[in-house]
Amino acid sequence: MDNELAENEKEELALKDSCIAKKAGASGRRPAVLTALAVVLAWALVLVSGGCTNDPANPLGGDLIDNQIDSTLSSLEIVAIESFAGIRVDDSDEMIQDLPTLYLGSEGGTETSFVVNFDFADIATEEHPIEDFTFDNINSVRLSLTKYLVYEPFETIVTIDDTGLEPDTTTTLVPTGYPETLYFFVHELDSPFDNMAMADYPASIPPFNGAQINDDFFIGHIGNEPSILLDRTTFLRWVADGVKVGVMVQLGPLSDPGQVGFASNEWKFAAELPVLAAGSLAGPNLIVDFGDSDNVLIGADNDATVFETVPDAPRTQAEADGGFLLRTGLRSYPALRFDLSRLPENAVINRAVLSVVNDTSISYGPDFSVMISEIVMEVMDDPAARLDVSTLADSTRIYPLDFRSNLRPSVDYVIEFPITTGIRRAVNRVNEEPRGFLLSAVEDAGIFPFGSRPPDVTEPSYYYRQMSFLGLNDPDPENRPKLKIWYSVVDELSGDGN
Repeated sequence: MDNELAENEKEELALKDSCIAKKAGASGRRPAVLTALAVVLAWALVLVSGGCTNDPANPLGGDLIDNQIDSTLSSLEIVAIESFAGIRVDDSDEMIQDLPTLYLGSEGGTETSFVVNFDFADIATEEHPIEDFTFDNINSVRLSLTKYLVYEPFETIVTIDDTGLEPDTTTTLVPTGYPETLYFFVHELDSPFDNMAMADYPASIPPFNGAQINDDFFIGHIGNEPSILLDRTTFLRWVADGVKVGVMVQLGPLSDPGQVGFASNEWKFAAELPVLAAGSLAGPNLIVDFGDSDNVLIGADNDATVFETVPDAPRTQAEADGGFLLRTGLRSYPALRFDLSRLPENAVINRAVLSVVNDTSISYGPDFSVMISEIVMEVMDDPAARLDVSTLADSTRIYPLDFRSNLRPSVDYVIEFPITTGIRRAVNRVNEEPRGFLLSAVEDAGIFPFGSRPPDVTEPSYYYRQMSFLGLNDPDPENRPKLKIWYSVVDELSGDGN
């Protein structure tokens, strides 16, 4: 008997060696590490199957596990909202008087003017000493502004028809919705404005003289570099006093409707600006024309937008029933937490999106990217509904998921945000408590992989935008925010094994 067992063991070892030899011979030469790995894998295959991989399959162990994924992909729409928050986001490092854009006009209930201080303590140059600043020597004094390119009133569309013998190119100007013709009213402030008086919104216009100090208030201005003609006598009084002077700029009632943005003294990105004419600067500045090539430029000492009227963003769930908004420039970001109880616990999430409907008739502003993130209950449910922008960089409280690029506030209607990762994390109970979803601009593009970062050059504070979403209790249920989830179901583990 012992001899028979010994012979059987020899045959089994020979079979295993044969299998290993087949594995090694099929691949040619391998590095030592890979060869050793192949031997281990071959032994494992032999032990499991009881023979070579070319041998008939052995059902050994097949009854230990019989769980499987339901092959039918199910879908679910969730509209039940557990909580909503409209969160105001402040930036302690960049206050309103530090923003790179100055706004004029009104849009969506927001009304704006801007104020500028000029310092006349030392304006003389080597070419033009202070004695040259006389009425007869000066041809004109102009307040020069620089409009950002995104606020141009027309977009150039070029189409090429190459169906003929020679390509036919057609250029079309398409209105963007931004105002084209602007009538400016410039007033002298009773005293230079205080930066801290502009640090919050809405703000009051500082006291000013009601008479216009620009001589062309009845003339419409077009183009990217409006040059506003100022009263020379008023200017020479400023020169004689040699002190700081404040002015306020508003749009007159004949201006085209809408809001437009100009470079402030704190502008940052030259690519956002037009190519400037010789002898001008970006940002508000005074150009003193002496009739020679040596114009004197007086740059702004400081400037700030006066946000005279700013609509309140819905903060609570009840307020959001009729609509809610996402705003940049003055950041206001909405957060929604859905009731996920209808989702099976053993669901395998294939895809999930959060869908909102944007009211394009009242939304406005330049294109931008919108990010969706998880937000913890502690932050979302804070009654203050207010936080500093630094909190958005704390992944323990705001966890980025994904983003949508190049969204157009006045065009894009139904907007869907990918949240597959977020729903998977919820199903797998990665987090200790339910989290909501926060819609925001992208504060730091670097958090996304290099090949999939949003194309935004500017920060969310650069331009004023507003997306107005239809409400949580909109009369048409199709317009309400919802989660759309596609999933399969995994049967519970069962079988004879433990």
